[in-house]
Amino acid sequence: MRFGKRLCLLEAIEENRDWDETLSSNYSEFEKYRERIAREDFESAQAIFNNLLPSYHEIFHLVNQKNIDNGIFDMGGAPHDIGIFLVGYSIMPLILSIAELQPERIIFVVTDDTEYLVEEIKDGLKIIVDGAYYSDLLIQNNEDKKIAIDITGGKKTMVAGSFLASAQSRTCDIFYVDFEEYNSRKSEPVYGTEFMANVPNPSEIFSLADWDRLISLQENYQFKMAAKELERIEKNVEKFRAYFREDTRDRLAEIKNTLKGFEYWDDYQYGKAYECLPDKPALRILSEGAGEAQIYGNKTLLSYYLLDRLENAKRRKKQGQIQGAFLRFASLIEFVLMLWANNELTNDVKSNYKNGKYFTYNNLLHYLKDQGGYIIEEIAHEDLKALQWKRNNHILIHSMTVTDIGMMNKSGKCAEQIIWNLLKYKKISKNLFGTIETAVVF
Repeated sequence: MRFGKRLCLLEAIEENRDWDETLSSNYSEFEKYRERIAREDFESAQAIFNNLLPSYHEIFHLVNQKNIDNGIFDMGGAPHDIGIFLVGYSIMPLILSIAELQPERIIFVVTDDTEYLVEEIKDGLKIIVDGAYYSDLLIQNNEDKKIAIDITGGKKTMVAGSFLASAQSRTCDIFYVDFEEYNSRKSEPVYGTEFMANVPNPSEIFSLADWDRLISLQENYQFKMAAKELERIEKNVEKFRAYFREDTRDRLAEIKNTLKGFEYWDDYQYGKAYECLPDKPALRILSEGAGEAQIYGNKTLLSYYLLDRLENAKRRKKQGQIQGAFLRFASLIEFVLMLWANNELTNDVKSNYKNGKYFTYNNLLHYLKDQGGYIIEEIAHEDLKALQWKRNNHILIHSMTVTDIGMMNKSGKCAEQIIWNLLKYKKISKNLFGTIETAVVF
């Protein structure tokens, strides 16, 4: 039963209240909130979110108190002096946690991508916490603040911990007081010879955090943003040039060129991509450039072209771009089927199905419904119609249609099957299919 454990707890607190109705209503409203976010109707989503917060927090608080009474939860000696909160994309749990703990001071740990959510968290807190508490609350955004740590009086473990902590931050510096002279007989420094020194921060010098972000962005095909991270690294190399080999700047230029090449490739600009990445055999073939008839007549070029377009859509899927991936898969299906029809069906056959000047994709779907054919082997005609309808609705600028993962996966399977059907007809073996498929992956 949904909400079973929570219902038992709430009914033990207040048995005469219809908790099932409350929980179901909250669940339904939260789904509406997520739907509005997916549709980018942010104003409506915010209104739903604000209305939900009081009920969400009331239940959250009651359950926590009951768990404390039952001895299965410990607030850790609250109230706390300082609360440190890592801000991710889901802000509801953060708002509830802050409202429950109510620390005297808050530090938000944010990234460039989540910094804007701090204001939304603060707005949510205004709705559910006591006004006096909120007005006295010091909310600190610690991103990019300069931090100094002095390790002079620290124990070995404290010094090691401070260094490790600073090594994870570009904005944290470690200082210590050293001495120019030591008294070897007494084994102590000569007081009066003190000077300030610092431990070089490896994270800042070698841009460790920037490299981590760059690699993550590159792995997620965000090549333009990765190039921006590289610019920050280049500035750091210039600033700390004494720590680097002379050829470092040349190596960074090579990386920048590679990122630019993949950005062009992802945008179908094969000629420019090949200039940047001349060692990629797939780009040598794709950059030849040709019309549809020439592509269809050259089975090698056709194989690379179609499988590259398929891989482009798969990259959107890996990024979690459900709608973007679906549109690419669905458009690829139409492209392949029309390419096949324009080169394999006679004008007489097409004239029997077209109801205007041109033979359209709708006409082709009618033909395939009547005649079938190897091109749609293992594919239901109803699926092609459903994908066409969904794709056409998405093209509308103000479409209310939302693509689900199931529809995206179906479009991907259909696209891959149709491409395989065509290439099999063109006498492309499974082994060659796999080789080309690997060549267009990056």
